[in-house]
Amino acid sequence: MLVALILASGKGTRLAPLSTEERPKQYLSLITENTLVEDTVNRVNGFIKPENIYVVTNEAHQNLAYKKFDYLPKNNIILEPEMKETLASITHAVGYITKEKGDDVEILILPSDHYIDDNDKFKESILLGHKIALKNNNFMMYGVKPTNPSPEFGYIETKAVNNDLIITNFVEKPKQEIANELFASGNYYWNNFIMIFKKEILFESIKELLPEQYELLDSYTKGLIDTNEYFDKTLVGSFSRLVLEKQQNMNLVPADYIWYDVGGFDSLFEILEKLELYEKLNDIKKQMN
Repeated sequence: MLVALILASGKGTRLAPLSTEERPKQYLSLITENTLVEDTVNRVNGFIKPENIYVVTNEAHQNLAYKKFDYLPKNNIILEPEMKETLASITHAVGYITKEKGDDVEILILPSDHYIDDNDKFKESILLGHKIALKNNNFMMYGVKPTNPSPEFGYIETKAVNNDLIITNFVEKPKQEIANELFASGNYYWNNFIMIFKKEILFESIKELLPEQYELLDSYTKGLIDTNEYFDKTLVGSFSRLVLEKQQNMNLVPADYIWYDVGGFDSLFEILEKLELYEKLNDIKKQMN
């Protein structure tokens, strides 16, 4: 069973003053008429049933989430008491889904602050990656072919093996001169942090790499501790650095669509200019002054 897990608990501080503590960037309508997180949910709503779509958000924004996603079961809004980076967020959410859905699930991880231009191509790539994840019994990641040597994104190095792309290395936001080399090499992809994995793969990896976190996750899944205790005791760190970068022979599927991480104003303005949304662009610039 494929379940979508949308990460929407970030603070979005790089888009202040548009983004505020009360309404962070994922809850703003910056590009389309929908908010960024609504666009993310809509992207999967056509091929994943609403009861299998989960949104992670901060407790402070639960009313925003309940209002925007009143067509999802209320239990599908996963509330975090505080933000403690992606390791805590992802492991807690997978434990939560496991308690609801059981062990036989595959999790599609989606950040909530991306712009993707073609939902049909997005769907095709996700379903292809799902098949590969099931076949290879490993984490499966997606990557975007770089269009320029940007130092603003993480990079994934790959090698071709029997018509598949195998991940060999991760480079996190390199300096410009390194980014130039990675771009020129032709075998690197931008890391868009979209991935699929089986629940059991995550649990096995956490048990091997982070045994203290596994004990916490196991206790939470069995109902021995609650969410507050989980976040009180969790390790704080990056899921990529602590888990993904330790894996061997992961596959990558190239994303055949235009992708932007709406991380800050530079990327937001670039998107609005490319889409010729000048009225929205000018309105945002006025709000900044």
